[in-house]
Amino acid sequence: GAVADAVAAVDGVAKVLVADDAAYEHSIAENITALIEKIQGGSSYSHIVAASTASGKNFIPRVAVKLDVAPLTDITAVFGEDSFERPMYAGNAVAKVTSKDKVKVFTVRTTSFEKAAAEGGSAAKEDVESAGDAGK
Repeated sequence: GAVADAVAAVDGVAKVLVADDAAYEHSIAENITALIEKIQGGSSYSHIVAASTASGKNFIPRVAVKLDVAPLTDITAVFGEDSFERPMYAGNAVAKVTSKDKVKVFTVRTTSFEKAAAEGGSAAKEDVESAGDAGK
């Protein structure tokens, strides 16, 4: 749909996965977690990232548990594939952390990063099979 088209046009985006199912309409954590777990099982992505929003902070720890990795929260900088910066002690200290987990699962503080150009990209869109509604 329109959201997938807009994301595919963002400069730097390589691929957009589209799961069009009513189960994801309200961002229920159990449904999103099942979908990510299903996609990861067939693809083996190295990083799974969400914005540090109420929704992202709800499903990212669940995804990390399912993948048996430690979640990182509120990332404010990326230094490399496995090295990040995150605030600690209510923001009174900043730590550089390294994750040796096979899959890095984390949330990012979106205001800590420059906004990507909304145009200039031409990512491929790929439909993915729904994991369904975990409550049914």
